[in-house]
Amino acid sequence: MRHRYNYYPNTNNSFTVLVYYDGLTVELGDEHLIYDISRFLSSLGGSLGLFLGFSCLGILMSAIQKLRNFVEEKKPLSQIHALA
Repeated sequence: MRHRYNYYPNTNNSFTVLVYYDGLTVELGDEHLIYDISRFLSSLGGSLGLFLGFSCLGILMSAIQKLRNFVEEKKPLSQIHALA
C-alpha cells in the first residue's frame, strides 16, 4: 500500500496534511506471546550469570597474576630461573 502526502502551509502558523491511499484494503495480523515472564527472567538470569562468571574469572586471574608477581619479587633470581 503506497501513501502519498501533500503539505500545505497555512497563514496562521499551522499546516494541512492531505493523505491519499491507493486502496482500501486492510491487513490484519495476530500477535502471539513468545516469552512469558518466567522465560524472560530465566534468560536474563542465565546471561547475567554468564557475564558475572567471566568477570569473576578475570578478577581471579588478575589476583593470581599479582600474587605471582609479588612472590617472584621476593625470591632471588637463581630460584626463579630454577622454577621456570
